[in-house]
Amino acid sequence: MESTASDLLNNSVQHLPVELSNVFREQCAYDKAGNKVELHSNISLAEAGQLYEVVRQLKPAVSVEVGFAQGISTLAILKAVSESDIGTHHVIDPFQQKFDDVGLAMVERAGLSSRMQFYRQFADEVIPNLPELDFGFIDSSHLFDLTMCEFVMMDRKLRIGGMI
Repeated sequence: MESTASDLLNNSVQHLPVELSNVFREQCAYDKAGNKVELHSNISLAEAGQLYEVVRQLKPAVSVEVGFAQGISTLAILKAVSESDIGTHHVIDPFQQKFDDVGLAMVERAGLSSRMQFYRQFADEVIPNLPELDFGFIDSSHLFDLTMCEFVMMDRKLRIGGMI
C-alpha cells in the first residue's frame, strides 16, 4: 500500500521529541525553573512534523536557524539532526533573553543540547563565519528587508543540493 502525505506527516509527528508533543498538547513551554510559559510565536505541530521530515531526509552536516523564541522549530530540527548522528545545528537569536531563555530551556529539557551551537548575536555577525551549509531555516523578525538579508547570507553559504 502506498503512503499518503497525511500518513507521512502523522509518522513525522510521532517521531518528534516527547517534550514537543507535550508543548502542543498543553499549549505551554517551560522555562529553566520548570515553570509553564504560555505558548506563542511558534510554528504549528504540522509544520514541526514537516520540518522534522525534511531535515531527517536531508541529513545536514551543518544547519542554521535564525530566530529561536521558545525553541519549537529548533526541537524538530534537532531531533532529526540527532537521529542522523551527524551534524551541528547553529541557532542565532540576539533576543533570546526577551523570551526568558525558554528556547534554551526546552532544548536542554529534550536532551538535545549536544547537537546545537547557540549565538546571542545577529545573523550578519554569525552566518558569514559558519562553514558551508546544508540546511537553513529563517523564522526571525519577519521584516522583508531583514529576511531577505538573512536569505542572501544563507544562500551564499549553501552547498549544492542544500535547502533553505
